[in-house]
Amino acid sequence: MAQLLMANIQEAIPPAAVPLIARTLLEAPERSVEKGALISRARSLGNGEPLDYETALRTLVMRGLISAVRDGYQPAPGGGRMLAYYANSAYR
Repeated sequence: MAQLLMANIQEAIPPAAVPLIARTLLEAPERSVEKGALISRARSLGNGEPLDYETALRTLVMRGLISAVRDGYQPAPGGGRMLAYYANSAYR
């Protein structure tokens, strides 16, 4: 019953880019993720929905939750708990 309810909610509420980027970054096995790979992975979590992943990245950087590094993006020091909060709001 609960799974059916969650499936109905997931269908009714479209995915958002910020939680998908957060989840992708936290689940990445590598320390930093190249921008194209990060967006591609997030897009696959969002079932290909046309979301603004570029703005999501900028938002998370401006909030100090992720850091732009030479070879991509990584969680910022001290930003893990809030990044996890965002990531957990993305439906699977």
